[in-house]
Amino acid sequence: MRKKEKTIYIFRKYSEKSKENFKREKSRIKKNLPKYVLIEHVGSTAVIGLGGKNIIDLLIGVPKGKVGLNIKRISNLGYDLRKSPTPSKRLFFRRQLKDKRFHIHLVIINSKNWEEVICFRNLLISDTNLRKDYSKVKRNAFLECRGDGEKCRKIKSKFIETILKEYSK
Repeated sequence: MRKKEKTIYIFRKYSEKSKENFKREKSRIKKNLPKYVLIEHVGSTAVIGLGGKNIIDLLIGVPKGKVGLNIKRISNLGYDLRKSPTPSKRLFFRRQLKDKRFHIHLVIINSKNWEEVICFRNLLISDTNLRKDYSKVKRNAFLECRGDGEKCRKIKSKFIETILKEYSK
């Protein structure tokens, strides 16, 4: 695991290339991981029109007890295990190519982490007003934080937590 680096983020418009980049990377990963692994496209690039950092986020779910078995397999695919940018029970991996970045969030299938990430993505996809509100929060966070990823995540996480609490009522 590498030391934490400060990453500067810039807000970018949604790119149609995101879906295709996800599909290619999912296919590459799927060939090298066990069949029990589930892979979902999450994050801003999974929501048409949202915009954000233009990083492809993959949520990889494995059964309880299988997390450790997959760390080396994911690392062998060119991903670096990193300190998670969020205080959660996810393992976080990053792969940087010349013009693309991929993040893997490795979690237990059907865990709270898995459910919340999928739920929030699905809410953004299905609710135009929520998507617009979240887009404003993201844009303002990017402007206010001047590229500081940690500050930006804190601002966005407040919005996400509020929505997830509302939805779970």
